Amino acid sequence: MADEAGEVVGFVMCVERGAWARSGYIPLIGVAPTHKGKGIGLALLQRAESFLSHSSSDVFLLVSDFNTPAQRFYERHGYTRVGALPDYILPGVTEYIYWKRLK
Repeated sequence: MADEAGEVVGFVMCVERGAWARSGYIPLIGVAPTHKGKGIGLALLQRAESFLSHSSSDVFLLVSDFNTPAQRFYERHGYTRVGALPDYILPGVTEYIYWKRLK
């Protein structure tokens, strides 16, 4: 969790071996709209990667096809799109699978 003056401005959830019972998985990461562009998302992502690196050599996450800012964010920070899951969470929406080697 990220906070500023006692107010929660971001969060990240990560699961050890949450991807195929082998790799780290980040199912949720978010930053308050009023705090985007301040490096909070990157700090949360790095914290999750650091935590997951103790038990896994890589990490996966999903990004919805309409969320192009998130796709660019993860690609800038070393993630590669390796697959797609059409209609996985919502009908008509494809979830892109992103992967990053940590070690």
